[in-house]
Amino acid sequence: MVSPHLDTVAYHEAGHAVVSRMLGLRVKSVTIRPGSVLIDRFNRAPTEKQILILLAGLFAQRRFSPHSAWRSRKQSHPNSGYDFDTVALLIHDEHGSGGVADLYSREARAPSRRTISR
Repeated sequence: MVSPHLDTVAYHEAGHAVVSRMLGLRVKSVTIRPGSVLIDRFNRAPTEKQILILLAGLFAQRRFSPHSAWRSRKQSHPNSGYDFDTVALLIHDEHGSGGVADLYSREARAPSRRTISR
């Protein structure tokens, strides 16, 4: 049996991988020790796709393990906080800071949540 921690990591990484494929990107590898997904040409993908992929891991983790630290680096998945930080940087690079960035941040979460809840 896989440890509960590794189950959570597996769901998190699967969220990234599945949404990457749905968006037409090739997944090169997925590991749960340490948790990571290698996606071909991820950095060349449009910002919107990158954000959806990053958020998908978080929402998959949240769906599987709602009480895990899916918002922070402190507990069950060390990359959770990193994913949110990366999304924030992508939004800042694209829209700066302030109202537009805040609105975009809120609106960007909905498609990832919908995809993961199917």
